[in-house]
Amino acid sequence: MDNKYKNLIKTVEHSGKLIKNLYGQNIVRKIKSSSIDFVTEADLASEANILKFIKKNFPDYNVLSEEAGFIDKKSKYTFVLDPLDGTINFSNTIAFFTVTLSLLEGDKAIFVVTHNPLNNQTFYAFKGQGSYLNGKRIFINKKTNLSEAVVGFSCGWKMPLKEARKMMGKLLQLSVSRILNTWSPAWELCLLASGKIDGYLNYGNELYDNLAGKLIAREAGGRLTNFQGQILTNDRNNFFVASNNAKLHQRILKLL
Repeated sequence: MDNKYKNLIKTVEHSGKLIKNLYGQNIVRKIKSSSIDFVTEADLASEANILKFIKKNFPDYNVLSEEAGFIDKKSKYTFVLDPLDGTINFSNTIAFFTVTLSLLEGDKAIFVVTHNPLNNQTFYAFKGQGSYLNGKRIFINKKTNLSEAVVGFSCGWKMPLKEARKMMGKLLQLSVSRILNTWSPAWELCLLASGKIDGYLNYGNELYDNLAGKLIAREAGGRLTNFQGQILTNDRNNFFVASNNAKLHQRILKLL
């Protein structure tokens, strides 16, 4: 692995340490637009650490970060950062949150990393080179029995509650073992990539929430399509289905 990518991974892991040190502490929430849209000192510390590294080592690259917004350098390369995916979980001491960083070339993810600070798990993937967990290659599972399947679901917080409930109702019709909703999209896609769950539906959450998970799932052998069943070619698409096999995939698409 090229040193610049090794150092990117180390930087993301260091942000994880900063977040972990604040986990369970009396965290002050700064409201952005609503009571469920807020930022904490953990988000900001993680973001500052990664932005500092990017500005020093990739000064000509664009950056899109959840808190800092879009920094336009007119480049074909864009870093997409979520310094704390699962802020609500973190602030409520629920152990489903990650730090995610992705590198886009145009509309395609070419390198991504997702780090879970509490589990000390680092997932990363290179376009065309496979997905890895703590340096070991990972793959989706081969489960085909739908009654045993677990399907993740994530809905954007801006999505009307009525629509979210309608979509969840459709998923319950799958008759699978369980519908999983952790409110940490990147983490759920990593679970798919490492064979822990079998499918995932992404319903309109933000790009920085799901981008890293897309490439990790794809490079692990996952199938990703838009809601019309077409293979996902634009990684900026926030409405997509990912799964481990065509049978489950088609069942989800029919419900949509």
